[in-house]
Formats: sequence, structure tokens, C-alpha cells
Amino acid sequence: MTPAKRFACWSIFLFARFISSGSANAQAIADTVAPLLEKPVQPTAVTAFQLQSYMMKHIAKPVVPATAAQWTAEAQKFRKHILEDLETSMAASRQF
Repeated sequence: MTPAKRFACWSIFLFARFISSGSANAQAIADTVAPLLEKPVQPTAVTAFQLQSYMMKHIAKPVVPATAAQWTAEAQKFRKHILEDLETSMAASRQF
């Protein structure tokens, strides 16, 4: 490594060290942060509305079956899912 590169590396290292040492003293402690975190940032209704809006934009729309046979097949699939998968998981959670 040439002396110029070595000097540049050391300069960058010392500069980064100098910058990081100044920010280490600015950390907050629990006593100063706790009162700020106790107050709500925004009303609960606003948060609920924002979450609902976000979820409604990102949930995939269900595919509508075109024929009666497709409706029947989908209905049977949902019934099977509810009876087998959901009932089994609910029974398992009741045991605990």
C-alpha cells in the first residue's frame, strides 16, 4: 500500500471514529423517553382507519366462479376446509 493510500485510509478511519464518538453521548435513557411514549401519537380511530384502508388495498379480490358447477365446487372446497382444517385446529386449541 502506498503512503498516500495509507494516509487516506487512516484519515477516513479517524473521521468516522470522530463522528461516531460524538453521537454516542446523545443517546436517551429510559427516564427521559418514558413520558414521551406514554402519550398516544394519534387517536385509536385514526390508526384503525389507516390499517383498514391499507389492508383493503392489499387483499386480493376473490375470483367469482362463472358457472353454477364452479360455484358448487368452490362451496364444497370451503366446506371441506372449514370442517377439516379449522375444526381440527379449534379442537386442538381447546385442549390447551
